[in-house]
Amino acid sequence: MNTLRRRAGRTVSAQRDAGMTLPEVLVTMFLMSLIGVLIVSLFTGVTRTLTRDRAANDSTNAASVAMDQLTRTVHGLSDITLGTGTSVGIDVANYSSLTFYSYVDTEATAVRPLKVAYEVNAAKELTESRWLAVPAGKERWTFPAKATSTRVIARDVVASSAAPLFAYLDGEGKRLAPAAGLSLANRDLVRAVEVVLRVEADDSGRAATVELQNTIGIPNRVATLGAGT
Repeated sequence: MNTLRRRAGRTVSAQRDAGMTLPEVLVTMFLMSLIGVLIVSLFTGVTRTLTRDRAANDSTNAASVAMDQLTRTVHGLSDITLGTGTSVGIDVANYSSLTFYSYVDTEATAVRPLKVAYEVNAAKELTESRWLAVPAGKERWTFPAKATSTRVIARDVVASSAAPLFAYLDGEGKRLAPAAGLSLANRDLVRAVEVVLRVEADDSGRAATVELQNTIGIPNRVATLGAGT
């Protein structure tokens, strides 16, 4: 009896020392690999969603701030008289840049126009440049050759002749702007500026481009509707 017990004990001990068999090891490795793949896939999916949402949020915020700035200055677009006696309201008008004169950010005691230029550069930045007016006689103004200030108001801006940032409307709502830019005669006919601001903070395509659109009326030109300035 004791001999049988000793043999049974040795058998159980040998089984315990034998460990896992090869099939058991393979099955365990397969299950661990499968769980690892699932965890990585889940993590990657969550990361992509967060990145996409963050890019969309960044694009929306950037577009909103830039559109507010554009609306405020373009709404104040006015025809002024330069030191040479020439009356002008818009200097440059094409699909990606607009240079004009505007009464905005002025004090009641010292009302002066600003020369303002918006342009999308090669780095896809929408910049705003400003020139401060210098009096040149009664209701006449001159401006320095170099901009007084320049800043970036939006990055990752998408603009092309097929997807223009600016379009120009006459008093009847008809578009005037060719891709190459408006002629002097057509610039005098502009009564509203249509802005379609497209911002793509994530250029990988994982997040959709944010697009804001606004048609900005020019009330200071309504009095000359139908006539050149």
